[in-house]
Amino acid sequence: QRLRDVGNIPLLDLQRQQAFVGETKLALAMAEAAAYDSRERLNALMGLWGNDLDWEIAARLPDIPDEEIALNDLEARAVERSVDLALARQRIVSVGERLGAANATKLVPSLDIGGELERDGGEWEAGPQMTLPLPVFNRGQGRIAGAESEIRRLQADYYALAVESRSAARRAERRLQVARDKALFYRDDALPLQANILDQTQLQYNAMQIGVTRLLEAKQRQIEAGRLYVEALYDYWSARHAVDQLLSGRMTDAMPVSGDRGVSMPTNEGGH
Repeated sequence: QRLRDVGNIPLLDLQRQQAFVGETKLALAMAEAAAYDSRERLNALMGLWGNDLDWEIAARLPDIPDEEIALNDLEARAVERSVDLALARQRIVSVGERLGAANATKLVPSLDIGGELERDGGEWEAGPQMTLPLPVFNRGQGRIAGAESEIRRLQADYYALAVESRSAARRAERRLQVARDKALFYRDDALPLQANILDQTQLQYNAMQIGVTRLLEAKQRQIEAGRLYVEALYDYWSARHAVDQLLSGRMTDAMPVSGDRGVSMPTNEGGH
């Protein structure tokens, strides 16, 4: 404002900086509100209240590790360790035993996905194939109403859950890979580039080749790149957590990489 008062910058430059200040204050207020909400949800999850609310966490997220966790055979490991699938298997066995099936463990379908060929309108088409074992009841139990359909339903539910687990594993693996690449891009490329731009802009300002607003905008772009790096780090560790959850047997939904924000870079106009 003082530069404008003495006529050193045009009105447009002043208004751009005023707009940036307003947007920054709003972003700060939204970030503080989100931080408060996240902290309260964590308090509830940990069962904390009163004097126990004065806990502290690390000031920043850890950097991307040099070595990534092993992702080979993630689908198979997720299926093997799934708690939900284990419960579904137990339900099939329990119902089979209750209905009198001989060797009820054989009622659990194999999770191998095969293929089959069918002729449709003169053309052969490939499609998925799932083989479900038929229930074999002990003598005298074959008249149990709805026994076979009940087993079939449980088998289909089990198979569908396995397919969902495999899909969740693929999404989690892809999300982790994308999040890692994005965070490394900001750390290794975007941040050094913005620092170099700021240094060069400072030299031009010292040589009186540009005005102070250009210098401020270069600093603003550097700060924005730093903010985006923090968001990329958050995406990475969230994706890493989803993989850890799958490997511990819990089904997770692979959340979109941050966001739906995509890969953002500050522009050269207006400092935003």
